[in-house]
Amino acid sequence: MVNAERFDKEKSNVLKGAAILLLLFHHIFLEKERLIANGVVLWDDLYDKIHPVVVAARICVWIFVFISAYGLTVKYESGCKSVGQFIAGCWLNLMRQWWIVLIVMSVMYQLFVGNIFEYYGYSLQLWILDVFEWHDLFGQPRILGSWYLCLAQLIILFIPMFSKFCRKYGLFSIAIVYVMSLFMEDGIVSTGGGAYWQYIPTVIGGVVAAQKGYLDKLLQRKDKVWKNTLACAMLFCGIVVLSLLRTEMTDINNFGGLPVLVIVFMICILFAKYFRHIHGILRFFGKHSAVIFMTNVFFYVEFPQVIYFTGNPIISYLTLIAVTLSCSIAVKYLCEKTHYNKLFSLTTRT
Repeated sequence: MVNAERFDKEKSNVLKGAAILLLLFHHIFLEKERLIANGVVLWDDLYDKIHPVVVAARICVWIFVFISAYGLTVKYESGCKSVGQFIAGCWLNLMRQWWIVLIVMSVMYQLFVGNIFEYYGYSLQLWILDVFEWHDLFGQPRILGSWYLCLAQLIILFIPMFSKFCRKYGLFSIAIVYVMSLFMEDGIVSTGGGAYWQYIPTVIGGVVAAQKGYLDKLLQRKDKVWKNTLACAMLFCGIVVLSLLRTEMTDINNFGGLPVLVIVFMICILFAKYFRHIHGILRFFGKHSAVIFMTNVFFYVEFPQVIYFTGNPIISYLTLIAVTLSCSIAVKYLCEKTHYNKLFSLTTRT
């Protein structure tokens, strides 16, 4: 009997949970100087040994990109809305989360750090760019924003076009994008995320995977225990080897991001199909991943005395998890009590 299990929203949250924990690990341990400046005690040469793993953990961004493209494609191809309604609804659903978080961070900065108007340099332009998160489009610095929100908006905008493109060319779409990448300039470049072009192969991969139902088929396949164990081990080894090879590349975007797409797809299979004993906790973090993503830099930059108070690197990481998770829970509570989300319900209703 075929298992009817599918790669649905719950499985998506499992992957988001894994990705957000990787993101926090990557962010808090990326800069040795910041850790030392905040009194974190680094054990002998351990930091240098784990730094390649810290760098490799940035794969979390591509995981979010893949999941977003996959979910948006499924939603768009359900055919319940016009292109304009789809883009407007998805855009507003994304930005409404950011706007409440921006308000919360602004209030916290004003109360506990300093003058929020001075922080923006009394610039209305920078504040407006922060509200809509379009800094990368105009080459302007971010204040409280997140570069990923700009990329996410562009993914939403181009999903209808990518859907038609991938529907026509299938898997060959990835090869076409790779060839194009050999002749394309960097285009939009973010100080936090690098060239946007490097994420396009993963976006295309997410669209193709959704259209072909690859993840659904893999989840529905039933094997014997020894085969599952072998597959799990092979996936894990493949992820480790490709990740280490990628960190050795002088240009981490070599091959148009194709190794990254392979790593991401293997991670999706590994966490969605296997590791079921931790699905519950990962799903919980996945549901809070958006706010955690938007606020983590704010907390470890503006409140280092809270995040690094113990001087222990592991506890600092756990503290960042606890603080950002608490913020997400508080934001969700605030939205419920103020009926904030109802203001957008007519537009974002699926």
